[in-house]
Amino acid sequence: MKMVPKRALPALSILALLSACGSGLGNSPEAADAYLAKHDYVSARLVLQNLIDASPKDFGLYLKLAQAEIAMGRGDEALTAAKRAEAAGAPIPVVESPAKIIVFVAGGDAPSRSKSSSATAR
Repeated sequence: MKMVPKRALPALSILALLSACGSGLGNSPEAADAYLAKHDYVSARLVLQNLIDASPKDFGLYLKLAQAEIAMGRGDEALTAAKRAEAAGAPIPVVESPAKIIVFVAGGDAPSRSKSSSATAR
């Protein structure tokens, strides 16, 4: 039995990951949804980035990417994805902080931009 040199292990690991992505759910919006549902955010992110490369004007892909980024604790990247969604035509307000993305992606109402009446009544 032949032994694999230790230097080749990282390359083989990368090949195994790439082949797993190719033979798994594929690169479709449904695959991204399935990965998100399974909490496999790394795979979802990879699929979504490939889909965005093919369809850069599909704002729904950016919103799903923001969801995956938030789940991985990558607030700045989630903010970037949400801003790209808005630039692609998403009907969302200008996002100013990662906390607002969490509210929007989770399905809640986006926070109001107006100041509260107590703050303006001085």
